Amino acid sequence: MELQVVAIVLRHQPVLNALPHLGPLISNFLGPDPNLSLTKACELGSTQLLDWIWACSPTTEANRTSRWTLSNYLRSEPNYHRYQFYEGIQVAARKGDVHMVKWFFDHFRGCEVPSEAVAAAAHKGHLPVLKFLFENDAGRGCKHKWKRVELENDEWVDSVPVMPDNWNGPGSVVRWGDNALHSAVAASQVEVARWLYANIPHQTKENVMHGIVERAVVNGDFEIAELLLPPGRKIADYVGTLMSPRAIEGFLERGFLKEKKGAAAAAIFISARQGNLDLMKRIAAEHPKPPRGKNSEWLQFWEYAMQKACESGDVDMIKWVFEHPTGQLLCKQMKADDILERFDKLLPHAATGGHVEALQYLVEKGCTDKYAHAMVNAARKGHLNCIEWLLEHTYQYHPSGSADRVVLEAAKLGFLDILKFLHAPRYATEEMSTKRIKVEETGACENLRVASWFRWNFPQHVPSQDCIWSYPKNLFDTLLFIEANYPNVFTLEFRRRIKSNIADEYSKGSEFLITKWLGEKYPGRPSETTELLGPLKLLHHSINAGCAAEGNIERERVPQRFHQLPFVSMTSWRFLAALLPRASKVAFNKLEHIGHNTAGASAFFLKAKISPLSLQTADFLPHVVDTQLDDAV
Repeated sequence: MELQVVAIVLRHQPVLNALPHLGPLISNFLGPDPNLSLTKACELGSTQLLDWIWACSPTTEANRTSRWTLSNYLRSEPNYHRYQFYEGIQVAARKGDVHMVKWFFDHFRGCEVPSEAVAAAAHKGHLPVLKFLFENDAGRGCKHKWKRVELENDEWVDSVPVMPDNWNGPGSVVRWGDNALHSAVAASQVEVARWLYANIPHQTKENVMHGIVERAVVNGDFEIAELLLPPGRKIADYVGTLMSPRAIEGFLERGFLKEKKGAAAAAIFISARQGNLDLMKRIAAEHPKPPRGKNSEWLQFWEYAMQKACESGDVDMIKWVFEHPTGQLLCKQMKADDILERFDKLLPHAATGGHVEALQYLVEKGCTDKYAHAMVNAARKGHLNCIEWLLEHTYQYHPSGSADRVVLEAAKLGFLDILKFLHAPRYATEEMSTKRIKVEETGACENLRVASWFRWNFPQHVPSQDCIWSYPKNLFDTLLFIEANYPNVFTLEFRRRIKSNIADEYSKGSEFLITKWLGEKYPGRPSETTELLGPLKLLHHSINAGCAAEGNIERERVPQRFHQLPFVSMTSWRFLAALLPRASKVAFNKLEHIGHNTAGASAFFLKAKISPLSLQTADFLPHVVDTQLDDAV
């Protein structure tokens, strides 16, 4: 095959007329990659490109080129030929390219258009593609049989045309399935859904139709829902706690939210999430009296609405949900909850969004931040304005709280303005000095911009050897920084521990270069004590930083062979066992023995001065753990 531009250029070179093979040769050199699959080419949207790939593909195995290319197999390998049709026509249907779909029908024969292609076109609203498939379906008018399709995350039933044995065209057949109508309804493609329901040769079972109607109701597409209703059912039967904002308006107009209080409660929450206070008021007017009981669905969704209002910082909405009779009842119950402290937990929601005015209102209503959860959330998002306000207006923080985590989070995430503010002379109290030292001796090295600032402004504070237990993504950068700036930390044992952990368990991607660098400069393995105490210190660091409680432990860095360790029913022991890096064989056997023995595990934690019920106050003294491990076993 010859490119047009090549033909034009050669036409003006009479001396080359004696070389007719030169044009195709140059064209092959300049043309598309011979390893470009037909499916990938479809993404580019050019049928001319498809023509080129097709023309370059030999029709028999004997005619394949000596060099391996994908184009060798498109037309000479029957299974690959059908595979490219299966995948390529899905791309064309999803793009809504009727010309490309027609190209596939013109060039392939005896193939099946998968129902996934039909569903893709339906989801995007490509009715012309669906009509083309329907009109050119070689199985149209034939008897159909049901065939279940089961994929990894989905399953449905197809109607497959029954064709003669060894049928190979002309044309191709189309598989019509439940997923097409469901996809159209899910995407609110009402016109497409109506056409599919009226035309495709597939009868949807009633139990499947219930799910499709429910989705239409959730979307607020009541017209199509009424069309698809199974006999004896009505729209109200499908009204639940799932709904779109558009559906809420329809529910109100039809009186559904008056009939179904649970749905009305969910609608309050959904409207709060959308920031629609007027709609919330209209819904609440359907049920003006506060509910009875502490655990009613209405109160639960009202609390969710409170949280969303605080997150958005919409003070008018916050005031309304608080001052409404239901809100007043809920606030009373939340304040009485001394265990979960649900009322105080509203404050972190406002701090996350950086909403100082919302914080002010909540504090006036009695919210406190004694455990610094609001300040921590503000630090994680870089909201210095919230931190300033909270420090000025909230009460003294609880001694065992997490105020020190504010500095730690700001350091880890690189919010230097927050760190500078907290290190200003006005906050140079003994408490804040302790927090400074904690950060400067632990997590600051994970963010080099912050670490450099600490190094310059507080050279007297040196990071501890636990400063990178969490292994940041910029581990190599961090190691180079510590090596140059804190040589007393970068000890031989420290270097060997880092190298051992990466080489044994944590290596992924480019980290093998860190191992190579450390191995060349510092050969050898760390001591057995270091390998055993490592996970204990990591657990302690994670819990103090709030990682364990929030489920933020990086499980991909947990050694696979410890995932199967039989854990006892203690959260503390479960975290410890899951976080173990590869320790020495002796140490592992000791810990594994404890893992099978609840009494032994309890003894281990008690002798190590660790409370199994409250690790937040645990004091991981290395010499205590080291000397008491044998006694615990």
